Amino acid sequence: MKIFGEIAVPISKKSYNLQQQKLNYRLKFITASLLVAN
Repeated sequence: MKIFGEIAVPISKKSYNLQQQKLNYRLKFITASLLVAN
């Protein structure tokens, strides 16, 4: 169980970081679209 935890934590952190990057990119894209629309 301990080994599984050591493997799972870095993977979940990695996927969390990827999700954050996607959100940031999406926010930038939406902001840019709004600026262009105005």
